[in-house]
Amino acid sequence: MTNNRKRWLICLLAIFAVCTVFAGGCAKKEIIKKDNNVTVSPLPLILTTTINAAYTRAFHDYVSGTLMFAYMPPVGIINPPVHAIAGEFDLYFWPDYANTGFFVGPQFQVSYTMDNRSEGYLGGTGVIPGVGLGYRWLWENGFNIGLGGSFGYIITVDKPDCPAGFSCTEHAGIAGFNNFAPRILFDLGYAF
Repeated sequence: MTNNRKRWLICLLAIFAVCTVFAGGCAKKEIIKKDNNVTVSPLPLILTTTINAAYTRAFHDYVSGTLMFAYMPPVGIINPPVHAIAGEFDLYFWPDYANTGFFVGPQFQVSYTMDNRSEGYLGGTGVIPGVGLGYRWLWENGFNIGLGGSFGYIITVDKPDCPAGFSCTEHAGIAGFNNFAPRILFDLGYAF
């Protein structure tokens, strides 16, 4: 296992430990039941100007599904400027009640990434299957905070759109990028 993978695994385990400690241990409290939750993630917006919003619906007392949408405009923070659009479906399992407390489950993301090089555009489509876990604090008024992490694997599913005279194999930073994809999850939401 490479050092980066070890660091991300340690980071995810630390997030899990922090979530468990702040969850109140084994103390039982009254569970707040809200079946719908709309969230935004401020960290991607601050760090990469990515707009990220999600809607979660409880299918059952202990199961929820989340649809997430993300868009990163080409603002030049990354060189060359990159923009991306992504959609994600998460299926989370909750031991207490959906949308509150500890959660774990599979995630599946599809994304299209394109960079704006002087030679033209280079883009590709990828899928990221993975697993996420974390904790969601939910207050009676519906405000909630989610903290967690996820670990997936990026799989490029198509050949990139290469401009004429441009070698995609030389610049496979986007296309042909199959690698692990760890992520820290932090969001603010309103449940109803």
